[in-house]
Amino acid sequence: MTQKTLVQIFDNTIKYWNDSRIASTNPTIILPGEPIHRIVRSGSSGTTNTLTESLSKFDPSWTIISSNPTWPNENTDKYFQKISSSKLSTTVRALDYSISYLQDEVGSCSILEFSVQLQNADGNFVLANSTTTQAAIEVAGLSFTSRFVADFVNPTGSLSYPINSVTYFIYRSKSNSTSCSKEIGLYFFAKMYLFAIQGNSIVQSSLRFPLAATSVNSKIKTVLDQMECSGTLIKDYFKPTDYNPIIIGSVLGFFGGVTCILFTLFIILVIIIFIFLVKSSLQKQYYENLIT
Repeated sequence: MTQKTLVQIFDNTIKYWNDSRIASTNPTIILPGEPIHRIVRSGSSGTTNTLTESLSKFDPSWTIISSNPTWPNENTDKYFQKISSSKLSTTVRALDYSISYLQDEVGSCSILEFSVQLQNADGNFVLANSTTTQAAIEVAGLSFTSRFVADFVNPTGSLSYPINSVTYFIYRSKSNSTSCSKEIGLYFFAKMYLFAIQGNSIVQSSLRFPLAATSVNSKIKTVLDQMECSGTLIKDYFKPTDYNPIIIGSVLGFFGGVTCILFTLFIILVIIIFIFLVKSSLQKQYYENLIT
């Protein structure tokens, strides 16, 4: 689907799935002449803001950028619905011929089976997955400002997915606290969550995509390493080995598990040998009694 086509669906210009503007990019598919059910999030939503901002970048005719917009023809289109975030995924799965936008569920294989291959800024049609999302972040991350802000909507790049948003937290880069305990804890949390093995596992288990782009990670580390508390860089409170306890713990956990398995196999082997020896001894005694 082209970017302009997506805009025309959400502005209710395109009303049926077999519209020629959809068919033109799907020549091998027989499209149904069914009405398009537009399903959007009810209430204020950061995901809605990201979508509407993206639509404005795709086509200047779209002028609505809001976390809780009034959608085109929302009061007259009987195929239009506003659904709460908690029910959105279930509704989209259950309702044929619907179109919507999802955030947390984007990492789910069941959702990706139905996702649109959307045209990106380079003209390629791409699915939303870890590869295309991380490719977009890699490109957008190169333009981080001094305040660590970047535009992740419709970045260039052959693999970049055009609709993206990132989670973030706001912190003081310089603090005058006397104890610095909170600042140290935040720094340690950010390092572990963003760069350690288990941190990335937590991200993926939440059906989000971790930051794997080399240049972006380098910039993030640089920003974190500039955090100060009472004139001292937070990173100076740590030894180099303090950055990897989760990684080390994972490795030790792995070898500990292997050791446990080997020990269990050893015990089983000892029991088998013991049973064999007892059986052999009983058989020997039995035959000796027969001879006697």
